[in-house]
Amino acid sequence: MTKHHFKPINTGIKIIDFGGATFEDQYHSSIINTRQYRAPEVILGTLHTGLGWDMSSDMWSVGCILIELYTGEMLFPTHDNYEHLAMMEKLLGVMPLWMARHASRDMNKYFSRNYMLNFPKLASKKSERHVRHLAKIEV
Repeated sequence: MTKHHFKPINTGIKIIDFGGATFEDQYHSSIINTRQYRAPEVILGTLHTGLGWDMSSDMWSVGCILIELYTGEMLFPTHDNYEHLAMMEKLLGVMPLWMARHASRDMNKYFSRNYMLNFPKLASKKSERHVRHLAKIEV
């Protein structure tokens, strides 16, 4: 496992994209953001279990983008929900119990009876390697 030490290439980058902006009292879609910037609660489908998502999901996205700008690499380079959650756990530690308990039916198949992410049980070998080789980030 390699550790990366990067300096930002350009600190003058500005990001403005309000294409998916939603007021708190308006309809909240179950899918928001580009995949790689989705917060765990969005991936877990907690909107339909009463937990939902709010502006904290936007803060998650901003954090992912800031790390990407700092390192020059995508933080979560995946297109698969299960793999994405495993990558989050690798970098940040075990998924909070309350999140796992509120996962949608589609997503709770990835958790054990005690609500631990059951990776790589249902993953492909490629996905397992992808998560295993995810580099830790030191800032």
